Amino acid sequence: MFVDLSSINNSDYKLEYQEKSKILLDYLGEPDGKFLIVPIHILNILQENNEFVSCEINSDISGVEKVGNINGYDCYVDIHMDSNEILLYYNKAKIRDSKLDYLLNSVELLEEKRVKIIS
Repeated sequence: MFVDLSSINNSDYKLEYQEKSKILLDYLGEPDGKFLIVPIHILNILQENNEFVSCEINSDISGVEKVGNINGYDCYVDIHMDSNEILLYYNKAKIRDSKLDYLLNSVELLEEKRVKIIS
């Protein structure tokens, strides 16, 4: 999956990031049991959205750390992640339900999704 943000170019970086975050959220759709793991570059974009709510952050981030919530998605940052992708994961309850549906009804299993960002 790809999201092209390269066409957004504004002299005011805040306005540019607000436009980019809106496009990202529109593309991702409803949270439905999903959470986001993003690199710092994408976190900077999402933080400019008025819907972003920060949480307390450990000053020594060394791996994956929860940084807030946006439009129903729990948002985590991974400082070691490629700057041009987002990972979408499902919470444990959604994965459990998916496994049951797979076993009982042969419905496709839900898995993590990688979204490549072109910026």
